[in-house]
Amino acid sequence: MVMTLSPECVRIRLFADAKYRRTVTHLGITRITYEEMKMKKKAITVIVALFLIAIVAVLAFGKTFLDRYTYSKERADLNEYYGVSGEELAVILQDEMVEEKALFHEGNCYLDLDTVHRYLNEVFYADMTAGKLLYTTAVDTYEAAFGQQSFQYSGGNQETGYTICFEQGGTLYLALDYV
Repeated sequence: MVMTLSPECVRIRLFADAKYRRTVTHLGITRITYEEMKMKKKAITVIVALFLIAIVAVLAFGKTFLDRYTYSKERADLNEYYGVSGEELAVILQDEMVEEKALFHEGNCYLDLDTVHRYLNEVFYADMTAGKLLYTTAVDTYEAAFGQQSFQYSGGNQETGYTICFEQGGTLYLALDYV
């Protein structure tokens, strides 16, 4: 005689034994011992602990990485960066720094005549013996004496409020505002 158990009877029997935990799957009854359950709980605890340690390690490494490679409030020494000192200024043309330096004198920027000829305007002429700077257009000639704040042309005399050009150490410097 074959004995069959009803589902209610199986359920009662599954939870009746304290040492075993039985689960019903679609294939049949699986039996898990109490010790196996404790081992699974320990394994899960260890996995969670390792995961939390990994998260803390990633956060610590990430903070170190961000501190090292992100912007800071510390300002760089721009004089050292551009290679200038004193009254010198770096010249940047078309997003590129050129090796020639400008001069900051009496609140204005000045370039030497060679730099003006090379990068900006070739029509300036310096008469070193007469101490004059000449600029000629199709209609007029502008004349400025070295160290003066005015220039002359056929229409008269014009005041600028700054020194147009000056000689220092054998080099003639022109005000950028005038160029």
